[in-house]
Amino acid sequence: MENTTSSLKINHADQKQTDAYDKYFSENEERQLDELKALVAIPSLAMVKENAKDVLKAAEFIKAKLDKMGMHNPTIHNTDGYYTLTAEWTDAPGQPTALFYGHFDVQPVVPSQWDSDPWKAEIRGGRMYGRGATDDKGPVMALLNALEAVLNLDGKLPVNVMLTLDGSEEFGSATWPKWLADPKMSAWVKKADYGFNVDAMIQSDTQGLIWKSIRGFTDVDVTIRASKAALHSGGFGGAMPNPAIAAAKVLATMWNDDGTVAIKGFYDDLTEMPSEVRQEIAKLTANVDYDAILKKYGDPQFIGEKDYSPIERTWIRGAIDVTGITSGYTEGAASIIPDKAWFRVMARLGPGQDAVKTHKQIMAHVKANVPWGLEVEMKNVQNCNPIWIDSSDRGLQISAAVQTEIFRTPPVISYVGGGVGPASF
Repeated sequence: MENTTSSLKINHADQKQTDAYDKYFSENEERQLDELKALVAIPSLAMVKENAKDVLKAAEFIKAKLDKMGMHNPTIHNTDGYYTLTAEWTDAPGQPTALFYGHFDVQPVVPSQWDSDPWKAEIRGGRMYGRGATDDKGPVMALLNALEAVLNLDGKLPVNVMLTLDGSEEFGSATWPKWLADPKMSAWVKKADYGFNVDAMIQSDTQGLIWKSIRGFTDVDVTIRASKAALHSGGFGGAMPNPAIAAAKVLATMWNDDGTVAIKGFYDDLTEMPSEVRQEIAKLTANVDYDAILKKYGDPQFIGEKDYSPIERTWIRGAIDVTGITSGYTEGAASIIPDKAWFRVMARLGPGQDAVKTHKQIMAHVKANVPWGLEVEMKNVQNCNPIWIDSSDRGLQISAAVQTEIFRTPPVISYVGGGVGPASF
């Protein structure tokens, strides 16, 4: 078969099958929505140690559904306290094998920013609101419900399907390299011909979307220490080093005045996109109102590389941001010199950059710029290399052909500034 989307052949359900699927989803809609609500209600926060039991509870909830719907060998894997769920249905000899990835852990919540309880899914205006309803419990359950319908009505799947559902994606899937290092798991993953990520979005109710590229990421936790305990600023201010000031001085060296990264070598490995890619992005973003974006978020201006549009900076270029910073007494007024300061910086990586090389560059820069001989501790928590999918990739072509068939119009082929750790493993 030629390597073009137009040459791909799609298996069509006949009208009788289509009617049966429509009836199945109509009859089971309330149950399936209730299942999603029940999953949303589980606070599966992988980055919070106290919630480890909830992450396991979410995995067990999904495993029970997989068992009931007829998937084979649903298994919960525990790697250093973090959970990955796998299952498969491989009874279609001669057919390709598709590996679907999604995750069931979620980001933390700030309840005051919600109009409803984030752990109690609520449907308003035809949309469900609750932590994880879109990222990524909703898409995971949508996939499982589709497989459930086909298995229930047809008794089989048209292709071989493997599932790997991640319980620590929002925490960088840090234990995945160790999990995949197990020869048994490595061999299992390699059975797949194609991989599809359901931790994604859709363009609209009438058009599909495919991410052609995702940025990678790496982070560094930095702790700067001075005295053995906090000191009184009256007795020691102006004489003893202040870790909070030291942290500020270090951070000030990491960016230029225009917001570009000042760390040596940071931009060196970035792939210069060919003109056709930049033209493609320009076409995708032709109607973007940048002034409206600034107004929406209350920012006075954009920062970063002037040779790239703001969206290009977030899609195909690298960046570093401070994602957390603490020092001293923050609950009220206190006349102290802190004994330590902590901050985290996170790099987003464009095509060509390497996560390990980048966090080493950050660490070297921090170490070289800590003043006054203060003690510094650094830790790298999570890494993910960027992904770039060429337009000739067969998996992309298959996905585009299927989405075109479903929506009766080609999907938008776009880029995204976020990252999905396991995609790079």
